[in-house]
Amino acid sequence: MLSSGVLNKGDIIWCVDGAVGTLMNGLSIPADNHHVGIYMGNGSSDLWWQTGPTTGDGDYSAQYNSINPIYGCAKSNTYIVLPWDGVSGWQPAITTSVTTTTTAPAQPVITTSTSAVYRERSTRTVTAGLKNPEGVYFNDAIKTASGGQTNISLSQWQSFITEYASNDYYIGTPYSTWLYATSPRGDLWQYSEGCRDTIVSTGGSDTDGGLNCMAFVWHALAKGISVKTGCTMSYAGTLVPFNDTFNTLFTRKSWNGGSGWLSYLNIYNVRYYEFSTKAEMLGSGALRKGDIIWCVDGYYGTGLNGLRQLSDNHHIGIYTGNGYTD
Repeated sequence: MLSSGVLNKGDIIWCVDGAVGTLMNGLSIPADNHHVGIYMGNGSSDLWWQTGPTTGDGDYSAQYNSINPIYGCAKSNTYIVLPWDGVSGWQPAITTSVTTTTTAPAQPVITTSTSAVYRERSTRTVTAGLKNPEGVYFNDAIKTASGGQTNISLSQWQSFITEYASNDYYIGTPYSTWLYATSPRGDLWQYSEGCRDTIVSTGGSDTDGGLNCMAFVWHALAKGISVKTGCTMSYAGTLVPFNDTFNTLFTRKSWNGGSGWLSYLNIYNVRYYEFSTKAEMLGSGALRKGDIIWCVDGYYGTGLNGLRQLSDNHHIGIYTGNGYTD
């Protein structure tokens, strides 16, 4: 619960007596040893305001109305969190001062600590529009693709986006629809793969380079993984989806024998959302900064079925809002 990233100060927390059951099924059965309090931490710290045990789960030797670590009245507990509101999304580091009062038979001891806290909302509870709910999130797919060797957290990915959206690495890179528009201006990586003549003959330039929308997202994903984990760019590029239908003469692949984004979803069992309108998507509460968004050309269909139909007018980008902003 504390590491999930979903907690906000003021949330209501139920400790469910394990003797009668677990989670909501257990809470639905009346029990004297269910316990409830109000979360008072910074999102990950062990702190709530309650009347009850202050020294341990099921330990009644010191019960007070106090702010203290989270303990249940039962010795074994699971936890139900009732969020105060629907606000979600990563927030920048903030300096938080936490005052903890530990009440014991003697005089209370008060300690104050100050720390920078990154509020991460990586655990999503929105089910409207969710497809493949038994699957995994995108970062888990990246980890699986690397055999567990490379992983990038939500905050690392968001940090990369903040940095690279405001420096000159991608700014000014021309949009291009020529077939091999796969690297930003100044990045001559594609030439080292022996494709320079083909690139130039199909409209590319040694000085201009160029990107189409899909190649940009692919490149940003690979670059973010490389920057944040220290692995090489050429290796990071093998961990993210890129449709080799558009890239048949290049050696970079998103997986052995695969064919792009749609296969990636299936191979790595990735969760995804479908929304019929932008307003529905923005109001869903499902979005997180860094999410990959496909705009599906309505002429060919809706949702993933529409995306399966090849179209020049499908479009893709990276969400940079706060969860609701456009």
